[in-house]
Amino acid sequence: MKKLHGKATSKRIPTSNLSANRHSVQVALYRVQGMLTRAEPVTGAQKSYLKTLSDKAGEDAPEAQSKAEAAQRIDALQKKTGRGKD
Repeated sequence: MKKLHGKATSKRIPTSNLSANRHSVQVALYRVQGMLTRAEPVTGAQKSYLKTLSDKAGEDAPEAQSKAEAAQRIDALQKKTGRGKD
């Protein structure tokens, strides 16, 4: 609370500002998580799924170096093969 002329007052923050701030925090967290994922090595499960999708697409299995890179390649191969759709 703020004091104005010796009296305590509370300043109301418009709801639209809270929504915008929440969105900004979510975007920042998403970016940090993405940076961490780019630094992590590709998992065995991702390698295996890349191989499965590549075989179905008739391509050589791509060599992914990180989780993020593997996820991007998996998305592209899923679109190409039609797998992974709900």
